[in-house]
Amino acid sequence: MIRWIKPQRRLAVYLRDGLACVWCGDTIEDGAHLSIDHVTPRSHGGGDRYKNLITACYDCNTRRNDKRIETFAAVVAGWLGGEATIEQILSRVEEHRLRPAPHNEALALLRRRSFVDIINSGG
Repeated sequence: MIRWIKPQRRLAVYLRDGLACVWCGDTIEDGAHLSIDHVTPRSHGGGDRYKNLITACYDCNTRRNDKRIETFAAVVAGWLGGEATIEQILSRVEEHRLRPAPHNEALALLRRRSFVDIINSGG
């Protein structure tokens, strides 16, 4: 797997989003394998700025691929069987992507966990 995003940035997005998939709500406690999803996919001109990145579980990220957020929100609403509407899912995506990412908290956590060499190498 290519690591296109630095560990500090990835962790800051995960922390900002509560270690949960913004799409379906699954958490690491639920067994979700987290990944980073582009709100506007790269194939549609989206970049790697924090406001274009959200936490997604692997299942949601791979199923979404490069679908528009409105289209995928409808798919997720169907999976959730009435637990969330399309509008609620889209609102959650917007709310999370606009929150400030906790850069310093992510860096401190990585340092405590001895990832200093990775941080310093830019990996």
